[in-house]
Amino acid sequence: MKNKNTQSSPFVRGGLYNFKIYNTIVAVPSDIWSSITHDAMFMRIAYFKALENSKISGLQMRYVVVEKGGEPIAALQIQILNVADKDLNGVINLKEKGWLLNNLHNPLNQLMFKCGGERPNYLICCGSLLVSGEYGICVSGKETLFETGELLPEIVKSVKHSFPDASYCGCMVKDFFDNAPVDLVLNHQNYFELPMDPEMIFYVRDEWKSFQDYLASLSAKYRLKANNSLSRTAHLEKRFLSLREIKEYGTQIMQLYDNVQKRAAIQLIKVSDSYFINLKKEMPEQFYLKAFFDEDKPVAFTSGFHVSGGHHEAHFIGIDYSLNTSLQLYQNILYSYIDDAIQMKSKHLYFGRTAMEIKTTVGAKAFPLHSYFRLENKVMNKMAKTILKHIPEQSWIPRNPFKE
Repeated sequence: MKNKNTQSSPFVRGGLYNFKIYNTIVAVPSDIWSSITHDAMFMRIAYFKALENSKISGLQMRYVVVEKGGEPIAALQIQILNVADKDLNGVINLKEKGWLLNNLHNPLNQLMFKCGGERPNYLICCGSLLVSGEYGICVSGKETLFETGELLPEIVKSVKHSFPDASYCGCMVKDFFDNAPVDLVLNHQNYFELPMDPEMIFYVRDEWKSFQDYLASLSAKYRLKANNSLSRTAHLEKRFLSLREIKEYGTQIMQLYDNVQKRAAIQLIKVSDSYFINLKKEMPEQFYLKAFFDEDKPVAFTSGFHVSGGHHEAHFIGIDYSLNTSLQLYQNILYSYIDDAIQMKSKHLYFGRTAMEIKTTVGAKAFPLHSYFRLENKVMNKMAKTILKHIPEQSWIPRNPFKE
């Protein structure tokens, strides 16, 4: 009898290629998965265990191992999101955007994503909807990426077969720093490139042994700005939280997280109350959550991952926006990440997307990330491809805060 947590696809392309799809990470052969993914931060088995245990509304996972001639050559994470999920309450966020747009929030989401309906409407994503970066396809060699891309239609088709009563709005493949190996193959499959913000990466210099060394490397203008921002939160206590404390302050942490999330124009994912708890349980040495306390009240937090080899990832943040201007909380959050990256002997700090210009003011640089999309409706897909070609890129000015 076939394991309910595994489904095998038919052989394709003359029998040379085969793939297996797993419904849960515990069913995936851990040695094979780790050997292909090389423990990439958000492809780790421990991370997927935390993600699955958090039971995020509307989200299901599939894990794919591709074989060539019986040898594993690629590993993929597939996220299936029910965009009609009632708890998601809409993908396009028009709430708090004024009276007119607020009244269009529900009708527009119902029209485009069938939100609130009884029948699931799925978005299939090869990659992560929670983070940016190359966490969709891991391959044994560069040439394998093209071969794996050619198998995507069969993989997506097999994933759909496990949801026979659902409808589908589209499929997304993300993210790639170098899109050359996948651009051609996905274009042939009627995907189009989505305009996306770049990944902001901060490189930690070898000579920085402390945050004061970083401040000393800034030009006078930006050092003055940094010291002014830091003085605003000098009275706050900033500390890393234990698992017990993450549970203890769970309600306040989620409120601060919600404050940030509800400002996003697109809301594909909202993490559950147990997400940060499960990350700390499964990845106690890699994951951290750092809270900013005004007396005993958290007013902001950072979260992130640090792994051996110097890789550092900024993750979700939370802010009390009633204090953001007076305390310059967001700016202090950026400095806090830099301080932690230096103390943890990181080599590079991945800041994620958004707020590009302000992140360059602390020293981050922009690196393009390429993502692809295909709408299920062929007419709408053709229209979207045409329209997106004429949308101008967002203009912003990169800054250099360091001494020349």
